[in-house]
Amino acid sequence: MTTSEKKWTTVETDFFKFDKIGATITGTLIEKSTQPFGETIVGRYKVADGDGAITTFLGNVALDDKLESVPEGTEIRLTWIGEISTGNNRKMKDMKLEIAS
Repeated sequence: MTTSEKKWTTVETDFFKFDKIGATITGTLIEKSTQPFGETIVGRYKVADGDGAITTFLGNVALDDKLESVPEGTEIRLTWIGEISTGNNRKMKDMKLEIAS
């Protein structure tokens, strides 16, 4: 089969920023990796929805800990529910992680 006979589909990803309390991502966790963020390393995650759209988001210490034991291929719902103190006068997003059963 030549290149001109193949059907090609463009794959795009949206970078999701949790910009307001209640913001939610729902879909299948398809990739877990890490990336540098300032002076630390954070989780980088990709979720695919039912239509095949891929959304990428970054974790934080608490979220990375929650997602550590979630295998790729799991359907998740992630909601920003507020902020929590890190104990050194800094705050981070508090995320509610739900797993479909």
